[in-house]
Amino acid sequence: MPNYELYIARILVWLKLKTTTQEKASKIFTAEAQKILAIAEQTSPVLASRRVLIDRLRGLEDSSRYWSLYMTMEHLCIVNRFTIDVIKSFLKGEKPQVVVSTAAVKPREDVDQSVILRFRSICEEFEEAFPPTKNLQSNVTLAHPWFGELNAQQWHFFTGFHMSLHRKQMIKIGEKLNDN
Repeated sequence: MPNYELYIARILVWLKLKTTTQEKASKIFTAEAQKILAIAEQTSPVLASRRVLIDRLRGLEDSSRYWSLYMTMEHLCIVNRFTIDVIKSFLKGEKPQVVVSTAAVKPREDVDQSVILRFRSICEEFEEAFPPTKNLQSNVTLAHPWFGELNAQQWHFFTGFHMSLHRKQMIKIGEKLNDN
């Protein structure tokens, strides 16, 4: 992501983060999960596993432009699983001894339709673990690679925000699949 775009993204994201309630963040997460599942379930497994190169999408790393629908869902499974574990640690007052990196959350190329069930399961676990009424305030933080130190409530917010970005990626992938 170009530096100027990252700078603007940081400002816009922090404004959204400051004005989005936990209840709203939970609704965004649930809505995004449902939309992503609908895209995956409406696409044949043959097409959903086909990698295509999409045009650059604002906020998406260049290395993520040549993915399949299933690879995108695999990435979301990895990130959402990680986020569940991070938030749970924070709520115990513990700081995970990890460095968050984009390289660590890249999907495998050979992902198949079983990723749909994993995605659904992880999303359900996220929703059950962090209902809108759960207090997610924490003093513990962990650095996000682009947005700096985030606490539990902020990581919670970013999960739905992140899924929204990748849902847009899936739409672009679907458009390319339909063009071929």
